[in-house]
Amino acid sequence: MREYGRIFSWDSKTVKTFLDLQMIVTLTSAQKENNNSALQGDIPQSGNSALAPQPFRTDSTANINNSNGLQEDIPQSLHTDSAVTPQLLSRYRFKESLVASPKSKRPPSGDHQTFIAWWNYAYETTQGKPYLFAAKDAKAAKTLLGLHPLKPLLLIASHFLTVEDTFLANRRDLPMLQSQINRMPPPGEIMTNNAARFRAAGLLPPDGTLLEDWRFWETTAPG
Repeated sequence: MREYGRIFSWDSKTVKTFLDLQMIVTLTSAQKENNNSALQGDIPQSGNSALAPQPFRTDSTANINNSNGLQEDIPQSLHTDSAVTPQLLSRYRFKESLVASPKSKRPPSGDHQTFIAWWNYAYETTQGKPYLFAAKDAKAAKTLLGLHPLKPLLLIASHFLTVEDTFLANRRDLPMLQSQINRMPPPGEIMTNNAARFRAAGLLPPDGTLLEDWRFWETTAPG
C-alpha cells in the first residue's frame, strides 16, 4: 500500500479503495464465468428458444466505466462511501500508463527521449531494479535538460546515482536530482575523477564510442 501511495501520490484511503476494487473485479469476473457456465448447461437443445434462460442482470449491477478498459459489472451492494469512481479509475489508468516504461525497441530520438531511456537503463544498472516513471519525472527531466546539455547531464546523473550519500540512499529519483543539482560536482570534475569508473559500470559509452553511436537501450542491465 505504501508503494502504491508513493507511485501515484495517493492517500491510504484511496490506495485501499483501489485494492478493494481489484478484488471486486476479480471475484465478479469469476462469478460471471461460473454463472455463464451453469446457464449454458440449462439451455434446452430443442424446443421453444424463448424458454432458454437469459443471462442474469438486475439493477444491482452497474458498469463502472466502459471507456477505461474495465468492462466488469460491479455490484452496487459492494459500493461504499470510499467506492472507486469513474474519475478515480481514469486517473489511475492515466498514471498507470506512465509507470515502468518498457524497454524501447527503437533508438530514442532527441535529447529528452535519450535522457529518459538512459536514466531508466542507468537506474536499473546501479540500483538493481526498474525505475517507476511518473508524470513528475517527465517534468523534472525537462527542467534538468534546461539546466545542462545532455552529455554533461549524464555525467552529473551518473554521479548522483552512484555517490555514497546517506541522504540520497533511498531517494535517487529525477525530482531529487533536480532539487540537488547544485550539490553535484561540475561535469568537468566528474569526468576527470570518475569517467573510467562510469565506463566500466556501463553508465557511459565505452572509450572511443560516441554517445550518438552507443546503443545502451539494447543492453540488459545486470539483475
